[in-house]
Amino acid sequence: MKKLIFTVLAISAISFTSCRKCTTCYYKYKTGGSWEVYIYPEECGKKKEIEQFKNECKAKSASLNTTCTCSDR
Repeated sequence: MKKLIFTVLAISAISFTSCRKCTTCYYKYKTGGSWEVYIYPEECGKKKEIEQFKNECKAKSASLNTTCTCSDR
């Protein structure tokens, strides 16, 4: 019985490590003589989905000759 409980707890712990993570990203770009900020809506998902989201932000900001900044939680 103890082995069963330990196995269930171990599987639960591993499952929770792949829980959803969230991030918010933004980039600044210049229009005319002023700087504008584009803030993406918060994105939540698994690690692979978050990395894809960050890469999309980086690609878009690079096309505008600026950088993307993200904060994870």
